[in-house]
Amino acid sequence: MANYELFDITGLAFDPPEISGNKVKNAIDKSSTELNGLLNSATQELEKSEFRRKLDILKNAKTTYFSVNGMLTSGFTDLAKQRKNVEIERLKPSIKLFKLSGITEVTTGTIKALRQGIRLADKTIRDTFVSEGLKIATINVTSDMPKFPTNSEKTDKELLGLRLAKDPNPATHCFNLYALVAYLQGKPDQEPVYRAKSTSDLKKIFDEIAPKIASRNDDFGKLLQSLCAAAKTYVFMSEDSRHDYDAFLNYKKMSDLYATIRLVPKVILQGQRFSEMCVKRIMDGGFSDKEALAIYNKEAGLLADPYIPAKGTFLAKCPHCSFISEYESEDKAKEKNKCNNCGKPIYENCASCNKLALASLSKCPECGFIYANSAYFKASIAVAEISVAIGSFDTAVKYLKEAEMLNPNESTKVQDIKTKIKIGLENREKLMEPLRQLIKSKQYQAAYDLLLVCKTSYGFKAPELEGDIKAVLDRANAAFNSVLPPNKADKCVEILQECADYGSAIAYLKATAPHQCTGLTPYVDNAESQVVISWTKPKELGVTCFLVRKLGRVTVANVQDGIPLLEDSLETSFKDKSLTPGFLYTYAIFAKRYGVYSVGIEVCTAVYPEVTDTRVEQIGKSISISWKLPKNSLYAQVTRANGKGLPKTIVGNAQNCCVDIDFNNGERYTYRIKALYSSGMSDGVNADIMPMPVVRPFTIGETKIGENEYMISWSLTDKGTPIMVQVDGENKQTAMSEVGYVKLKFQPNEVHIVSARAQSGQSWMDSTNTLTIDTCNPCVIDKEASTFNEFVGSDGFTVKFGLKILGDIPSGVVGFSYGINTIPQPVIQSRISRKDYESAGEIKLSFVAGEEKEYFFYLYTIFMINGNEVLSKLRVQKFERQDTLAVRWWVDTRFKKLELRFIGTKPLTDIPRLGLYVSTDKNEVLSPEAPNASKVWDIGPYIYARQHSEMTDSVDIKLVLRRVKKKQLYLFFDPEPKITSKLITFREPDFLY
Repeated sequence: MANYELFDITGLAFDPPEISGNKVKNAIDKSSTELNGLLNSATQELEKSEFRRKLDILKNAKTTYFSVNGMLTSGFTDLAKQRKNVEIERLKPSIKLFKLSGITEVTTGTIKALRQGIRLADKTIRDTFVSEGLKIATINVTSDMPKFPTNSEKTDKELLGLRLAKDPNPATHCFNLYALVAYLQGKPDQEPVYRAKSTSDLKKIFDEIAPKIASRNDDFGKLLQSLCAAAKTYVFMSEDSRHDYDAFLNYKKMSDLYATIRLVPKVILQGQRFSEMCVKRIMDGGFSDKEALAIYNKEAGLLADPYIPAKGTFLAKCPHCSFISEYESEDKAKEKNKCNNCGKPIYENCASCNKLALASLSKCPECGFIYANSAYFKASIAVAEISVAIGSFDTAVKYLKEAEMLNPNESTKVQDIKTKIKIGLENREKLMEPLRQLIKSKQYQAAYDLLLVCKTSYGFKAPELEGDIKAVLDRANAAFNSVLPPNKADKCVEILQECADYGSAIAYLKATAPHQCTGLTPYVDNAESQVVISWTKPKELGVTCFLVRKLGRVTVANVQDGIPLLEDSLETSFKDKSLTPGFLYTYAIFAKRYGVYSVGIEVCTAVYPEVTDTRVEQIGKSISISWKLPKNSLYAQVTRANGKGLPKTIVGNAQNCCVDIDFNNGERYTYRIKALYSSGMSDGVNADIMPMPVVRPFTIGETKIGENEYMISWSLTDKGTPIMVQVDGENKQTAMSEVGYVKLKFQPNEVHIVSARAQSGQSWMDSTNTLTIDTCNPCVIDKEASTFNEFVGSDGFTVKFGLKILGDIPSGVVGFSYGINTIPQPVIQSRISRKDYESAGEIKLSFVAGEEKEYFFYLYTIFMINGNEVLSKLRVQKFERQDTLAVRWWVDTRFKKLELRFIGTKPLTDIPRLGLYVSTDKNEVLSPEAPNASKVWDIGPYIYARQHSEMTDSVDIKLVLRRVKKKQLYLFFDPEPKITSKLITFREPDFLY
């Protein structure tokens, strides 16, 4: 006979026990009610006896474990403690079996599984395991996730946007930042080269790229700028951040595996065999066992209720054969340090900290040192193997190529995967080609049927395709059943755009005609003999248009009744150029959807081309009107209107021309010529004319009335005649002839040609002459700033001019023409450009002077106007010479003479007093009044009986030679000449002996 107790009957908790008396009482009452019901319905005495025993236990509990006020007594707590101890004793044999099997560590998954069979609290089970000498490994699926850089998901999405962008050189290969930098460097096929570069080198490259793309404001440029910023800030800022990014790439490489996992039911995802297989596949991507478990739970959607292995084992991937071995713990794995498959070491000493670390990892877990490309190779190989296993051969090929570039020495493993890929591709291709064709043509119903045949007859599975096909068909079914008429037709079209062979939608559309087109309107272009037919297409989806034309004003029965102009068109207009002028045509438009036509609507029209080559001209006292009739027209009708009364018919059936003689000069007339056809008449073409009298030839004249302002007059005396005054061929002012003149204001420094025209009949008569208006103002010579110097030379006086321009040079000036003369008569000697003048700062002239008293400098300013050089008016500046005397002298010690040569700008008759000086010290004598000046000889003055242009004299100085021996001699004019009134300028001697 079974033993029962309160906690089993009521389901009340005992670890820890319930403390609420009301809840315990309610549980007892509920169980009592259920047992009484079962007792009343029971037929076997043994069964009734069991129910009575349970009811007695419940009845006894209500009297034993409750106080008078309804509170629980200590007896209930003791009972719960007894039951807890019983369950602990039941648990201990299981723990002993764990220890006997060699298990020294269990996971929280074991605790979770035991709680389903033993009603002990989590803490009680843990404490019991620890008290029996076993360890409990804690697995946190959230904290064990590998670390990825900030904004890594955003960077991945931006790379996708970059690949989809339409740049002149689309970046379709940029799947990561290594490929991006290769693309930006113009080497898109060298991603492995840049992957092998150091982190600092990659950051430097992005630093150099960033300024070059900073000016791009389009979407593509903004993506590049954001990606460069992410690369510099979050990825290539340190070795750790780069390692985290590489881990993210390895994580993303297994997207196909994650997609497959998400299709699996949760009951299988929680199963040990499937879960451990997936975790090992993820470990192949370069992750540790804890990281792989965390990734699996995240991608499987099990974070709320994660899969945790019941057995506390440590998984390690062999770097040689890629086998994943199981060990009791990480310490046991390090102690053994052998692969369970090939026997080779799975640990090696870190090159940085020299501690043992798994060789399959890409980063030392002790010091964070990052290993070389082996990690990238292992990750790529792992994804390739997973892809082969799940049938994703294209992905496998991609990652296998990447693995080959990263480690060419691993030929055995690579070749093995290549062989599997080749066999798999061959088998798949035989079945995939027809399936792909159906999917390409969006025939998903047929594709699903073929896939079922492949699965049942050939055992071929394509889960990625099957999922897509079923998803499309499910969406089609849901969409079709979700909408009722009148919107059902549009929904059917939407369905068929995704699933072209969905039978229910096709059947509905075959039985439902589309709405009619509306607004059928002809726009006639008579000039081109064509008609533009426009209409409004129904707003229903999937509707095309069918346009038909028939000759005459008739009815169009259907799309076969006439000439088809448009078939299955989405256009809402049509230009018909194949029309015969004067004939009527009927157009009909039909809406069409999936082979079903609407009722048509019609419109009738015709083209009536206008006459061409119209010409209206005044010939004396008559007006001639002529034209050319269009094809198929019979004749023309001509009417005249002048804004007074009704139009007057000039002729009703003319062929090519007519004449009007009844008109008034100065009054405007409008002639309208219409082409007449057998079925109608054109709108007509207008031709305007204002007959005017004929005038005689005339001239024009100019009168300056102000600064750059002129009055232009004419000799024409006929009144009422328009006069048009032109400047450089452009109309400037218009006046009537009787006004007599117009005023024109010009800008300075310009040259213009002025002419006039008078209306004579229907044409314009030019004046018999033109006027040239020149407002170019010459530049002024700045006499004060200019230089005028004379210098003594062997041939006499040399005159040097430095001519300067006063004020700023006008912008239109390009140079100067200039010359110099001794009389007021212009002479052009040379030319200087503006650039050369501004470079030199003056106009330079130099020549030998004669006996002239003055010079006249002539200056013309050169303007560039309308591409032509124009000379301004003349500027003249007079320069007067001074009466100058110059002396050249030297001492001949051999003949003891002082020789003198006198040169003057005018004939000489006298020479003032001269003094010969020496210095009383070693310094130079600067003037006769200088303190160190000592006169040793007086020379002159001299007066001559006749004039001399040049005189030479000598003075015997032998008496003073001893006083000047070995001394420097100085010759000066007397400070106060007594015998001359001329202006004397002393010149330094050429030589001094």
